[in-house]
Amino acid sequence: MTLRKPATFIALAMLASPALNADDNWFVRPYVGVSHMSDTSADFADIDDRSGRADIDLDTGFTAGIGVGYRYTEAIAVELGWEYRSNDSSTTLSGNSKFDDGNYASSIFFLNGHYLFAGNGNWQPYVGAGLTFVEEVDIDLERDGDELSYSGDGEVGYQVFAGVNYRLDASWQIQSELRYGKISDIDLDGESGDPGKIEDIDYETTTLQVGLVYAFWRRTALCRALSIRPVRVIARGDLRVTAHPALPVFFTEHARTGLALHTAGTRRHLGA
Repeated sequence: MTLRKPATFIALAMLASPALNADDNWFVRPYVGVSHMSDTSADFADIDDRSGRADIDLDTGFTAGIGVGYRYTEAIAVELGWEYRSNDSSTTLSGNSKFDDGNYASSIFFLNGHYLFAGNGNWQPYVGAGLTFVEEVDIDLERDGDELSYSGDGEVGYQVFAGVNYRLDASWQIQSELRYGKISDIDLDGESGDPGKIEDIDYETTTLQVGLVYAFWRRTALCRALSIRPVRVIARGDLRVTAHPALPVFFTEHARTGLALHTAGTRRHLGA
C-alpha cells in the first residue's frame, strides 16, 4: 500500500472528530502608515500666562499598529486592535504666543467590522467601520528648549476605511488601506505639574497604510495528518476549495452543504 492511501484513511478518521473540524478563522495584521492630520484649534486656559484660543498646525507623520480578528463568513469579519500615531506640530496661542515645535500623538484601541467583497483572482477589496477608544492623546508644546505637555484619555470616536488584500498563499496576504477617523472634543490636562489645560480639541486623521495579514484559516484534516499546509485555497462566495499538489484528493467546503472529500472521481460528504 502506498503512502497516499493510508493518508486518505487518516484524513477521513480525523474529519470525523468534531474537535478537529472546528473553525480556525482567526487572523492577525501588523501595519505601518503615513498619517495626515487636519489642522485644528481648541480653547486653552492658563498657558504661558494667558487664556483664549489655540491654533495648531500639523505636519505629516506616521502610524503603526496591530489588529487581531475573526472571520465569521467569507464576507464578514471583526477585529480588535491597537495603534500608535505621531505628528509634529506648531501651536499659536491668543496674543501671538507661539510654540514652533511640538508633537501631537495618540495611543488608541479600536473595534472594527469588515465587509469583504468577492475576490478577483488573488485580489479582494473590502470596506469597514469601527469605534476607537482613546488610551491617551498627548500634545507637547516646545520653545527654546522648554516643553509643556498635556494629555487626556477615555474619549470615543469612529473610523471608516477601504482597502484591498493581495493573497500571496493560503495564509499570507499583503494589504493596502485608506482610513479616515475622528475623535471630537478631547480635554487635555497638564502633565507633571505643567500649568493650564486645553479643552475641546479634535483629533481628525487620514491614513494610507500597508500591512501583512496572517490568516489562521482552517486546514483540512488530511493536511493536519501529514503536517503540511494547503498551498491552494480558492474561495468563491460560500464555497472554498483546498488542495495540495502532493495529494490525489481535494476538499470542498460550503456554508450550506458542509465539507466533502473528492478523490478519483468520487465525492464523499463529511458533514457540516
